[in-house]
Amino acid sequence: MLQGIVRHYQTLFDVPNVLGVYASMSVVYRKLSEAHTILTTLKDHLDLGKSLELFDSHERISIIIT
Repeated sequence: MLQGIVRHYQTLFDVPNVLGVYASMSVVYRKLSEAHTILTTLKDHLDLGKSLELFDSHERISIIIT
């Protein structure tokens, strides 16, 4: 089961061997963290509320900038 998950991850993120999975996971986590920080900062600066869901945040930000 675990091997199947690792193989699937390798396919999704184009990781050629098992040794690269850990490094790739770190990169994915860092990018997700950066995106989360950017969204949180935008919501804070635009007074959208911290509890606003991702879809609603995107919709409101789109309305504000157009």
